[in-house]
Amino acid sequence: MSEQNVNPAETAPTQPAGQNNDQLPDWARKAISDANSEAAASRLKAKTAADDAKAEVTAQFNEQLQTLSGEKTAITAERDTATQNYNKLVAALGAGVPGETAVEFAALLQGNNLDEYKEHAEKLKGMFGAGGRVKAVDPSHGFNGSSSSTPEDAFAALFKNSLTKK
Repeated sequence: MSEQNVNPAETAPTQPAGQNNDQLPDWARKAISDANSEAAASRLKAKTAADDAKAEVTAQFNEQLQTLSGEKTAITAERDTATQNYNKLVAALGAGVPGETAVEFAALLQGNNLDEYKEHAEKLKGMFGAGGRVKAVDPSHGFNGSSSSTPEDAFAALFKNSLTKK
């Protein structure tokens, strides 16, 4: 009785798939071979598609990264130039240069930071006397508004002297 309760699937030794192919008919072996080939081709196609998609996404990402990096560089350069011009203007105004000429004076300043701009502004101001206004001079001053010589006489004398200097 105990022999009748034994399941035949449990007692039969399992054979690897490679050994079973020899016992299959030719049409079944061909179908299995074709299915295996098709599966291999599908795996290769899927891997190639994944690699192509990855390459395309990487190329797009690199292009966007280059564009944004260029934009960032340009914006940073503009910011640095604006900061530099502002510091130069602050230094020029701090040196006592009048507002109407401060922009032109600031463009002349050299240096890398606000302290260097201030130093250079003081140096230029000392060299050129920037910031001081020259008072108008009246050429007839001291003559009580009348002069024995006219401007034409003064010009003639100057012209005559320049001709005789040779």
